[in-house]
Amino acid sequence: MRTFDTGATRSNDSGKIDPEGFLSPLVLERYCQYLHKHRVQEDGGLRDSDNWQKGMPLDAYMKSAWRHFFTWWKWHRGWPGVEDPCDAICGLLFNVMGYLHESIKKNEIPIRNTEVAKWFTAPLGDWLPSGEVLYHQTLPTKQPDTPNQPEPKPESALDKLKDIFQCFWSADGAPDRT
Repeated sequence: MRTFDTGATRSNDSGKIDPEGFLSPLVLERYCQYLHKHRVQEDGGLRDSDNWQKGMPLDAYMKSAWRHFFTWWKWHRGWPGVEDPCDAICGLLFNVMGYLHESIKKNEIPIRNTEVAKWFTAPLGDWLPSGEVLYHQTLPTKQPDTPNQPEPKPESALDKLKDIFQCFWSADGAPDRT
């Protein structure tokens, strides 16, 4: 419990997220300027500021993110023709945030064993070969076509990760370091 000079009291804020400390007002203001500039559509119309939250395919975010990353990277390496990397960085930020937004909405992002996991509803835990716990949400599955068919086993985000990275693990479950 905190008590202020005025006598007012408030609960202790230790252990709570701190957006004011985590975020930069300079970066967020520049990002908002970038987004505002790009609200103007090809036909001259002005899209709503939250238009992106209606949903876009993850592939669209990924492809655009790579293009913006390459522009930023070329500037970083000193290649000619890239004068101001701010638009590229803000474009990358937009695509990363959009991708994360869509993935969180669909419960497709695995959460490492951190304090962040507490913010998600009913996380499930599985052990990785390293002994670390990976929290994940179960993804929705297709319902059986007929009532007599057994329900398919839900595929978790962890199952997807295991499929993707199985080539990096030896048969005994230890990391393949070769």
